[in-house]
Amino acid sequence: NKIGINANFRSLQEAIDTSAVTNGDTIYCDNGAFCGTNAVLDKQLTIIGPGYFLTEIDTSYANPQPASIVNITFSAGSSNSVLMGMQVTGYIKFINVNSILIERNKINYFNYGSPNSSYGNSIIIRQNYIYGGITLYYIQSIDIYNNIIIGVVNVAAGYTNQVTIQNNVIIYGGTNVAIQTDDCTCINNIICTYNNVYSLGTNNSTFNRNVVVKYPNTSS
Repeated sequence: NKIGINANFRSLQEAIDTSAVTNGDTIYCDNGAFCGTNAVLDKQLTIIGPGYFLTEIDTSYANPQPASIVNITFSAGSSNSVLMGMQVTGYIKFINVNSILIERNKINYFNYGSPNSSYGNSIIIRQNYIYGGITLYYIQSIDIYNNIIIGVVNVAAGYTNQVTIQNNVIIYGGTNVAIQTDDCTCINNIICTYNNVYSLGTNNSTFNRNVVVKYPNTSS
């Protein structure tokens, strides 16, 4: 959806809905394209954008703007999908899906939806810049690693299991704990916070080799 570009589709949802796009296909989103307000995936797709912070990486881009969308939901039928190189200004949500890879995106936040309605299995979130935190319920096996995360990491103690939080930089300036989870391995993270660092619940959780940087609470 970019003036002057003869693209196949005007939005990501239009591409998903067309019969020309089938399971296993790859959709490329161009630099500077606004790909729509909401996209609901019900097919196995790989979605690839140009990346983000492009001028910091290479000043030779003719158009250094990212491809952006507001919200993306991975719903039934979209298992084994990949989202890479996009800017998501709203949320990402999972509903009844397995084996989703979210990699190298700029993301506002992850939305858990209503309890019992948002869940999945084998979710990988890696190498992203996430500036609104992560909150997820009912995920069976989730790996969160090599991300920069600004905000709380809440994978819902009591609602998830087999959580790995590893090699992230987590910056949290709120009044709650920075990490809330259960049945979790939390290892090799850099955590910057002025409050309590974590609440790992009681089920098989470990917190090892993390670097914690505490800074003064400047709120009044």
